[in-house]
Amino acid sequence: MTNRKHILLPFLLCFVIGIQAQEVNLEVSGNRTVEPAYRITKQPHLIDTVIPYSSIQYPLLTLKYDNSFELDTIRSARIKLVDKLDKLYPGYVRLGLGNAILPLFQLHYGSTRSRKFVYDARIHQLNSIGKVNGYAPANFNRNQIELSGKLNERKYSVKGDLHFNTLGLHQYGIPSTSVPADSISQRYSDFGTSVYYEKHRKDSMSLNYALGASYNYFRDKKPQIDSLSDWFAHENNIGFLGKIWYLFNDEIIQSDFITRYNSFAYGVAGDSISAIDTGIVYNNLQLLISPNITTFARNNRLKMKFGARLALDVNDDRIQPVSKVYLYPDVELKYSLFNDIFIPYLIVSGDLEQQTLKSLSRQNEFILSQILPQSENRQMDTRLGMKGTLSNKFMFNTSASYRLIKNKALFVQDTLYSRSNRFRVIYDDINEIALNASLIYEVEKLQIQAAGCYHIYQTKNEAFPWNLPAFELNTSLKYSLDIPLQFKLDASAAFDRKAQVFSATESDQEKNGVYAKNLGTILDLNFEAEYRYTNRFSAFLQFNNFAAQRYARWYNYPVLGFQVIGGISFRF
Repeated sequence: MTNRKHILLPFLLCFVIGIQAQEVNLEVSGNRTVEPAYRITKQPHLIDTVIPYSSIQYPLLTLKYDNSFELDTIRSARIKLVDKLDKLYPGYVRLGLGNAILPLFQLHYGSTRSRKFVYDARIHQLNSIGKVNGYAPANFNRNQIELSGKLNERKYSVKGDLHFNTLGLHQYGIPSTSVPADSISQRYSDFGTSVYYEKHRKDSMSLNYALGASYNYFRDKKPQIDSLSDWFAHENNIGFLGKIWYLFNDEIIQSDFITRYNSFAYGVAGDSISAIDTGIVYNNLQLLISPNITTFARNNRLKMKFGARLALDVNDDRIQPVSKVYLYPDVELKYSLFNDIFIPYLIVSGDLEQQTLKSLSRQNEFILSQILPQSENRQMDTRLGMKGTLSNKFMFNTSASYRLIKNKALFVQDTLYSRSNRFRVIYDDINEIALNASLIYEVEKLQIQAAGCYHIYQTKNEAFPWNLPAFELNTSLKYSLDIPLQFKLDASAAFDRKAQVFSATESDQEKNGVYAKNLGTILDLNFEAEYRYTNRFSAFLQFNNFAAQRYARWYNYPVLGFQVIGGISFRF
């Protein structure tokens, strides 16, 4: 049956297709009725259902409440009257005379309240006619002329200075009053200038930088004999510095660049005036690079600085040039506790210091001209301390430090080139442990400052750290009365200093065949009183070394005794 269906199906498809393919036409006749049209006469309108609502009224209820009130007293206001700023006068003059001073003259002239231009001119002149009993003439004079200025702009600042200073003195460390003053006279002349430019854009995405340059010429006295006019010590010092820093989020990325060149000469190179007195030419070049990063954390209470200092030291003495490279740490950590009441801190650093005739003569003005400056290498300088502000009246700082110093300059009595009234410069390696403490206390009329330091030295070659004190103390007290009268008291002390001597009769002790003499205690007390007659005119009276202690600054160099200076000062 199924097979039959399959056979008939194709024939049926062919038959249907054949029928659809035929064309059929039909024609039919008939009538179609069309209904008539008419227009609707009514206008269109909106048919909607309106739901009525009931009107609700809220009548006011008449209620009466009893009210009462009390008037509180208002405290009277307190108005704090603050005086306007005192008028600033650009000029200041101080004149004085004393039993050992003739005269004292100081002149200052500078800008007043100006944010953009700041300038200052200073002239200081001091002559001393004092005498030290039983010693050679000890009078001296000091003259200083200094000019400085600064321009402050929003994005940069420029500053510069110029100075010319002279110091005339006598090397009076000879226990005899018959020594001619001209034979022991000395005079230092110092001329220098510097300029500094700093870019300080406030945009955190900007790179700030600073550039500076300096020049200084320093010399001692020329001999009076024409044939020896070249046999004096002099030096030229040139310096360049640069700094770049970048603020990135809470970090300051910074790098410092320093270049120092010092050319020292005594006499004529390759020549001599005696078997032991030959010409010296010594040049020193130092290059330092100090990159570091400073970051802040814990709401700026924690400050961390990490860096290093790379130094190149090149010495040229015309015989054997020597170059050395040093690497120092540069780390600083400090943390603020209780809103700066206590601030513990740690500093680990090192540095390379350039010793010059100027720097050495400032430490000891009685040194020889025949010196050989050596760079001071501070291999390690570590300090751990605590500082803070207990109140707005009291501040303190305490610390313990350790320093390892190579080529530390020490001064010993000369017996070869002078009459034992000048000092040679020798160098030694020193380990130093120091305990420091300082405080400042200020109230409305009283100001007290005090600082003390205890040293422990260990030398490598020398028997003692010559002329370095084991303990130092400095205090200052300033008090103002209701009347226009001010008092100021300064006190300084130094203990346990030793000088090298060369005979057993002069010495106090001996160590490893080296004789030493205790220089005694330094105790210097100074008192000053100033009476201000007006805001522009005042008078002062000053007592120096009023304890009349003739302590020895250096071996055979006792200081002047009691001194009185009185004078006036005025502003214009």
